[in-house]
Amino acid sequence: MNNEEDINFMENGLVSNLSINRNAGGSLYFNKEKLNCKSYAKTFINFSEEKLEEFLIDNEKKNIFVYSGKNIDTLPKALFLRNWAIEYMNEVFKQVF
Repeated sequence: MNNEEDINFMENGLVSNLSINRNAGGSLYFNKEKLNCKSYAKTFINFSEEKLEEFLIDNEKKNIFVYSGKNIDTLPKALFLRNWAIEYMNEVFKQVF
C-alpha cells in the first residue's frame, strides 16, 4: 500500500482530487460531469444570498459544484479530508478574491 497523500489538478489549477493513501484511504474528488458533484445549494450549504449568487452554476435550480467522497469509511478519514478541503478552499478564495 502506498501511504502517501496525493493531489491532482485540473488544467485551470484547481484541485480535482484530494486523496489519502491513494485508493485505500479515501478521497474527495471533483468532476462536473457527474451528478454527485453537483449540489442543491439551499439544502446543503449555508451561504448568504450574496455568496450563493457568486457560486451558482444554475441560477434557476440553485445548483453549485461540490467535491464528492469516495472510499471514506472511517471518522478519521472523513475529518482529515474535510479539514484538508477547508484549508485548500480557504487558500483558493484568498487567491480568487
